[in-house]
Amino acid sequence: MSGEPVQLSVANFKPNSFIIIENKQDQDLFFIIRQGHVKITSSVQALLKENPPILGPGDFFGVIGAMTGHVRNETAVAVDACSLICVKKSQFGFLIQKNAPLAMKIIRSYSRDIRNLNQELARRTTRGAASEDNPDSLYFVGEYYFQHDLPQLAAYVFAQYVRLYPEGNLIGEAKEKLESIPGIDLAKYEPRADFNRVYQDGEMIFSEFEPGHELFIIQSGKVKIAKIVNNQELLLAVLDPGSIVGEMAILDNKNRTASAIAFGETRLMAVNRANFEKVVIQNVTMATKLITILSDRIWTIYKQLANLLITDPLARLWDTLYTQMLKAHVVIEAKKTYHFAFGPAELLKLTGLEGPAGEVALKKLLGHLKLSVRNDKIFCEDISEIKKEVEFALRMQERGAKLEASKRRVGP
Repeated sequence: MSGEPVQLSVANFKPNSFIIIENKQDQDLFFIIRQGHVKITSSVQALLKENPPILGPGDFFGVIGAMTGHVRNETAVAVDACSLICVKKSQFGFLIQKNAPLAMKIIRSYSRDIRNLNQELARRTTRGAASEDNPDSLYFVGEYYFQHDLPQLAAYVFAQYVRLYPEGNLIGEAKEKLESIPGIDLAKYEPRADFNRVYQDGEMIFSEFEPGHELFIIQSGKVKIAKIVNNQELLLAVLDPGSIVGEMAILDNKNRTASAIAFGETRLMAVNRANFEKVVIQNVTMATKLITILSDRIWTIYKQLANLLITDPLARLWDTLYTQMLKAHVVIEAKKTYHFAFGPAELLKLTGLEGPAGEVALKKLLGHLKLSVRNDKIFCEDISEIKKEVEFALRMQERGAKLEASKRRVGP
């Protein structure tokens, strides 16, 4: 950092004062408690039946909204007289230079939250469906690339299967496929320990379902993120220099959820678990980027869980479309068009409405004059209509909830 030292401001709040409010978009501030206590509530807590946490000196809140620019995902109320340090997103680097452990405190907290929230979301939207993450899943990724005449990618995956699962159900098949691929140097697919790495175009960096022990920072070139779904390779993203790849595996100590493939000659810096904390503390840019990524993921999961509180299936579909636009930081304007990256079937999967009620609601949704399906993807001719539909649905649900509460108070 250069120039004059950054001065962090302090704000004082009286007891019962609102500090931030859920679903409101305000300044890009987050807060660290100096004195007093703050109660944090959210609509998701009602779904999870959690008691609102009471935060005290040294705790932080509001990071997710501040770092992502999204609407707030929580409400914060002063329990008693509070003194808070106010931190702007632009001041975050200065703050962690002065208090490096804070970055790791946030990262550990958010990686734990993401793991727990993802498990809850999966349980509620897949009705307890079993995970496909098992040793055989890794083999079938290799089988896909083998059948689609991509021998280098197939060889990488089969080599990892043989190395990781020597007693696996498909070990014979994996070895046989490896032997049938000409010109394969198995030493090339052994784990690497070098810090700086170069990958050629089309070379696999890691495969989905493979255990992850490192994250990567792209120094030059690009990285494609892909996943095999229903025997098709889905391109999830193309990441540019400066991006971080594979962070959740190192934070969660779980298998990779997607594959990373070099797009052109690509140079990466590898960060393993042993040096992760040291690198984060010493690299302000990486800490800021990683916390922003984690914040964005938590915000998205919160919105998906809050969607489950909406009782009307049609309203849930509208809300999901709206959330996807907010996630992409789309500016909502009248008569502005938007082509979603998914089609009707994927929309039902996003909301967990893959049944008769969902099909009926989907038919009503696509009957709207401003919505259509183009090239198998949902298209909207005026995105302000989506916002209007969501706001109307939420008002009607809130009115219904108040009416039910009033009836319970009056009694039979």
